[in-house]
Amino acid sequence: MEKTLLIQAKNPPGWRRRLLLFLKLSQSIWFSPEHEKIEKNYSKGIRNVMELEERGCLVLYGVDAKQMSHHFFLKTQRFNRIIYNFPHVGFLYPEDSCCQIQMNKTLVKEFLKNAKALLRKEDGEIHISHKEGDPYDRWNLVKKAEKIGLLLHEIVPFRKDDYPGYENKRAHGSNADAPFPLGDSSTYIFRVSSHSL
Repeated sequence: MEKTLLIQAKNPPGWRRRLLLFLKLSQSIWFSPEHEKIEKNYSKGIRNVMELEERGCLVLYGVDAKQMSHHFFLKTQRFNRIIYNFPHVGFLYPEDSCCQIQMNKTLVKEFLKNAKALLRKEDGEIHISHKEGDPYDRWNLVKKAEKIGLLLHEIVPFRKDDYPGYENKRAHGSNADAPFPLGDSSTYIFRVSSHSL
């Protein structure tokens, strides 16, 4: 049975139910912020989470993507696909500052390490959708992945139209429910290196 783990970053729960239909997955587990944050930050959030649950998805609240492989339930699971769209720590500094970039690099590195531990080694993939250009290129996604035994399999352009109903959201601050400009974005697809099996 295929199992997909989707990490909620800046995307409200609404796009995920459409992604579920789009991917035709047989079993999915979704991460979301705490229930209270969904209700406060996303106008359609609670309704969309309820729809996901009605469709048989398991929604886990408040799971840290940097420590998910230690989660009491997730550590017993292995996934074909782990998806994290537009990971970001929030805006503590200007987007192009060294501190902000370093914090985002740490988030990505810790996510990749944890995702690798939860991945099916024979056919598993980690997908990270990410903005292109400066300062995002300085996050060094591919280098981070290679250092922990993941190989870049493919980079595909991120097209919002590929995800019917997708609504990217800021997720932080007073404008959490507002969209952010996607600009040029790609999805990086990583697989476990045969050397690290």
